[in-house]
Amino acid sequence: MNSTQRYVFTSIYTYVVLPFVFLILFLCYFFLPKKLQLSLTEKFKTPDQETKGPHILIHAASGEIEYAKPLIEQLLVEFPNHSLLITYSSPSIKKLYQNQKRVTLAPLPFDFKFLIKKFLKKYEVKYILITRSDLWINFLLSAKEFNIFTHLFSHTANFNNQFFFSKLFKKITYSLICRIDCVDEADTSQIQKLIPQAQNIFTLGDSRYDQVLKRLETNINRFSFNRDFITPPTFIAGSLWPEDESIFAPLFPNIIEAGYFIILVPHEPTKDHLFSIETTLKKQNLSYTLFSQLQKKSALSPRDLKDVCKIMIVDEVGHLASLYSLGDVAFVGGSFKEKVHSVMEPLAFGLPVFVGPYFQNNREAILFQSIKYNQSFSAVTSISNQNELLQNLVNLKNSYNPELKYFIQNEVKKRSGATIKLIQVVKNHLK
Repeated sequence: MNSTQRYVFTSIYTYVVLPFVFLILFLCYFFLPKKLQLSLTEKFKTPDQETKGPHILIHAASGEIEYAKPLIEQLLVEFPNHSLLITYSSPSIKKLYQNQKRVTLAPLPFDFKFLIKKFLKKYEVKYILITRSDLWINFLLSAKEFNIFTHLFSHTANFNNQFFFSKLFKKITYSLICRIDCVDEADTSQIQKLIPQAQNIFTLGDSRYDQVLKRLETNINRFSFNRDFITPPTFIAGSLWPEDESIFAPLFPNIIEAGYFIILVPHEPTKDHLFSIETTLKKQNLSYTLFSQLQKKSALSPRDLKDVCKIMIVDEVGHLASLYSLGDVAFVGGSFKEKVHSVMEPLAFGLPVFVGPYFQNNREAILFQSIKYNQSFSAVTSISNQNELLQNLVNLKNSYNPELKYFIQNEVKKRSGATIKLIQVVKNHLK
């Protein structure tokens, strides 16, 4: 793409597309989803806490913050003379770093050049790190004009089934970035095909492996209740949707008969969802306990629970990553609905993972399907029906080898280390 073509595209984007989208959002504000309303309102607020420059800016749209967490921690240590400016699209990120010293939290402004330039100048931004894929043309153009180094990391490239204008947008944004660090060679190759002349594209790995391993260290033994009633082997089904439950709910008695203790973790533990699960268990004459009840002093003793209870329902959010430490095998939900949730956490704890047929959205689920222990058990196994799940659980229990856990954990650890490499790149530029 030559400079004239880029100028025409960016001009249409800046003077036609952006104002039109902004106008539509303004006119339809009260009809928008609540989350989107909150994100838009947030852009007009002043940050609760502001730090003095110079700043290293880290941008994470929403869930991408998981890839940035280990990097943020290291940046605060390695660059004591810089503050961090963490920008976001979703305000849910704010609670993670509120009141953190040397950190300013601010929504990324609307992608109008005059707003972006004012923002970058105000915070004396010296380096920009963008997590995964949230790219904005005028944000990158303004950084280029201010001679600020822009660095996209933990990036995955997927151009399959994309429209012409989507590819064109990526081609332009890629050409404006100073350095692109991809997760693996396949991503690097795709971008190089799109921009053959580019010399700034590298394979550095996925920083989320570092975050998951860090979480593993801090989450072990974090529960206050006595866990003696949870007898191994333990089958933990996490991030469950009703579509997932409809597949294996009829198997609960069979799974228990096979010798498993079951932990059920709904993705959304609403009253209606919990009522549906409890109703199913009562119809099957299966006893269970609620996670919230275990926190109470009046809860049954582990000995009593051990005699009567083979199922625990987690009726609170925020515990799943830690609960995997109690498991021996996992099922990750969303995979019988539309998209599987993250399999990286159970893999980090060394758990063989089962998923339904809809897992193509998750790179780790695809990758770890091909990783097998002794050419028998895959780290991730896709199942399509009840019989496959039950048969795999029985086979796994009958042939289980404790070495399987260490094998899977080691495969995860082998893919860590991207954060250290990223820090070195930043050091080389800001030295």
